[in-house]
Formats: sequence, structure tokens, C-alpha cells
Amino acid sequence: VVDHFSRRAMGVATFSKQPTSAAVRGLLGRTIQAVGAKPKYLICDSGSQFDNEQRTWPYDIRRNEWRDMKPESQPHTDKNDAVLTYDPIHKVVLAIIKITTGKDEEAKHELQTWSYDAGANRWQRMNPTAEPESSSNRARNLIFAPELNLAILENCTSKPREQQIWTYRFGETQ
Repeated sequence: VVDHFSRRAMGVATFSKQPTSAAVRGLLGRTIQAVGAKPKYLICDSGSQFDNEQRTWPYDIRRNEWRDMKPESQPHTDKNDAVLTYDPIHKVVLAIIKITTGKDEEAKHELQTWSYDAGANRWQRMNPTAEPESSSNRARNLIFAPELNLAILENCTSKPREQQIWTYRFGETQ
């Protein structure tokens, strides 16, 4: 659990199998209580990483429940290995989504930038002039720096292996 404003690690947990909603809520509740935080927003990666989960699941702190928002459209979800961050200035979740076509040695990967507006319950592909180069699973970290109005992506490509830093301001296409 990371506080994206202070960038401090607030807690960690390891699960031996896919955690239930109750297990994740328990971790979040214990972490929030232990550090004395009063978050306004929570961003979570809910569901299996390796399934085609065609749903958007925010967590409602007040009701202590996950909600299936059922947006009209959303990003590709099959094995998308998404990384998310919250942009409090524009009140959207920014996501870098991995699209994989083909299998095994023939697989091709592409990264896409998306935003989710919870108030409008709408996903939108952002189509910046340049998208980040594709990378392996779990080779990306996305944070939002409100003092810069900037999403910052740390990316590690695999062929050739290269550490990269990408930046993005919501709504910019150049």
C-alpha cells in the first residue's frame, strides 16, 4: 500500500493465493488505521491479473464494499498488467494498459494510456503523441506528482533492457 502524495510505503501483505475482497479490505483497513490516515480516495488493482475481467471495480470506503461500475466501454482487459495512479487535479485515474497479441515467442506488446473518470463512469483512451515502449510484466511503476501536475512512469523495457522515465500531463496530446 503506497501513499501517492507522500510516496511513503504504508503497508505490505503477501497472499499465498488470490485474495478475497474481504482480505483486501482487511489489509486496507488495518493499514489505514495503523498509520492514522484518512484517505479520500483508494486506487486498487482488483481481480486476477491473468483473466479477461471485463469490469471496473472501485472500492467504496464508507460502505466497505467493491462496486462493479459497468461503464459503457473500457480498456482491453485480457492479461493487461495495468498500472494505475490517481490525478487529484483532474479527478481521474490514469492507467497504462498493456495489450498483448500473439502467444509465447510470437507475442507482441503495446502500451496504451487511458483515463477513468469515476464521476462520469467513463474510460477514455488518451492517445498521446508517443506511448511508452512495451515492457515485461511488473516492470512499470506509475505515480502522480501533484506539485508538478505530472504522472511519472518508471518503465523497464526487456529487449534491449533499458530503464526509462516517461511523463504525462492529463489531456496533453503532444
